Amino acid sequence: MALIALAGCAPDGPDVYTAPPTEPVAPAPPRTIPPPTEPAPDAPPPETFPPNGETVQVRSLDNSYRAETIEIVAGTEVLWTNNGRNDHNVLPVDETMTWGVDTEDFVPGDEYRFVFDTPGVFPYYCSIHGTKEVGMVGTVIVSAPAP
Repeated sequence: MALIALAGCAPDGPDVYTAPPTEPVAPAPPRTIPPPTEPAPDAPPPETFPPNGETVQVRSLDNSYRAETIEIVAGTEVLWTNNGRNDHNVLPVDETMTWGVDTEDFVPGDEYRFVFDTPGVFPYYCSIHGTKEVGMVGTVIVSAPAP
């Protein structure tokens, strides 16, 4: 009986790993976000454009937005959908902006819509799964409509 117990405690052979080697993946560098600029006191207000009936979807997954960067024409609506298993939020990096959705209003299955009517670059992030620079981040690049 003792011989059987000792046989059960014998060391295992060496572990063998046969997967082909892969190239290491470097982490994405933090993005550089320019600080918001204040318009000159005598500058005209930025031109805004009416809704154009177009919608572009961004899916909020667990720890990422898909697509992370979108390019649209001013007047286009962006529709964020929470397709993940976790709560998320969509917060503009520029805290003076009034668009975005808080966590309690963006649980799995929820949607958030916003029409970008002014040309510019609008970075955003999920404060639960990232920071303003890394993690769950996205950017909306808005251009003026063609004349």
